[in-house]
Amino acid sequence: MNFLRKAYNILNNQKLFSLYDKFFCKIRTKGFLGLINDSYFKKLIRDKKWLKASKVGEKLVSQYHSDINNRRNLARCYWELHEYKLASKALKLDMSLEDIVLKSKAQIPVATEFIESKYLNLGGKKNLGIIEHKSKLRAEMYYTKISLKSDNEKLFYKEIYRTFGSKIQSITPKILSINYIEQDNITLVTTEKVEGKRPDTVSRSLLDSVIRINNVITSIRYKDINNLIEQPDFNTEFKLFSDRKPRNPRVLLKSFIAIHKREANEKLFRLIYERMHKLQHSIESIKLIKRLESIILSSKIYEKLEPEVHYSILHGDFGKDNLLNNRKEEKLYIIDWGSFRTGPSWVDIVNIMVNLKLSFTEIKVYYLSNSEAYFEDRNIEQIFFLYTILVAWFITMSKDEFDKQHENYLKPAINYLEDLILTVKYS
Repeated sequence: MNFLRKAYNILNNQKLFSLYDKFFCKIRTKGFLGLINDSYFKKLIRDKKWLKASKVGEKLVSQYHSDINNRRNLARCYWELHEYKLASKALKLDMSLEDIVLKSKAQIPVATEFIESKYLNLGGKKNLGIIEHKSKLRAEMYYTKISLKSDNEKLFYKEIYRTFGSKIQSITPKILSINYIEQDNITLVTTEKVEGKRPDTVSRSLLDSVIRINNVITSIRYKDINNLIEQPDFNTEFKLFSDRKPRNPRVLLKSFIAIHKREANEKLFRLIYERMHKLQHSIESIKLIKRLESIILSSKIYEKLEPEVHYSILHGDFGKDNLLNNRKEEKLYIIDWGSFRTGPSWVDIVNIMVNLKLSFTEIKVYYLSNSEAYFEDRNIEQIFFLYTILVAWFITMSKDEFDKQHENYLKPAINYLEDLILTVKYS
């Protein structure tokens, strides 16, 4: 009996479940043999066996054309072998990677002959790699991101960064230049390199820094930028998750762009009930969601939302992977604006708090009751923050976690939300 209980606890562990999910996703994509070759390829790169790695990489790229990570790794091998044309071919670029490096070097405030540059693959989805530049004269380093076409990211650098640079420079590495390469439809974004690491533990200091970053982002409201950007699509079809990553809240959070409309709220609850019945959630969990639905729809609180007032710019991927602790300044920075968009001002902070796995008590102490947290309209934005995080918990938690975490998460959050709605109603 104890063995079965331990086995159940292991299988129900969220981190392990996430690892299983990633593993089987790779198996489905590449097959078992492909996965073995992929691991072998990465080992050869770690061991700096560039020629041998390039041969393995060529086979992988020919078999799995859409795998951008393999193409970047193959380009890295060719770069180390000084085969710059082959590196460009691996990345499907017309412009030579060597010329791209020279062009990015010219943007750095150090004479090009005193800069050492190398091509790296640091992961990510919307880039063709990173060029690292190191000054021979002083302890300074720079990064050039070879960014794939991203209208949102291009818009961020072209309009938002240039207009609100003094604010944004306080939370993101200093940008030296932005160059668009038309022939390959790529953008070269050169920044100062931040020496640091991603946060690995949750602390008061980290949460204070997260709120400081979020304050800067949400202070740039939709009304401040509507003359700089096109109006967002408020008719976005509401979705809870993507089939590939059913526990990732990003699809859900993007759908909240339309949450000021009644039909979006009604669609949201229909989708939640469909998923609850499919996964056979507990009756108590269903009752709590019905209570939330009744609070939102009967109060018509969504009618108080005005995009020009309550929406702002968003980072779009506000999680631990995009945060860096600067060792020199002891300051937290946010990086990679490839998912930039506009939307409800509370969405980024929901994403990071779900990412950090904070309980409601922690959220209340560190955010809701924090006088330093910026709100344009405190009560309304807190109501919708709670509404959004309740749904995000439903997506990111396993069925058993969601059904067993009523006291630490669902009940106190719904109670707090209900009190806020009464405050707004009678104010």
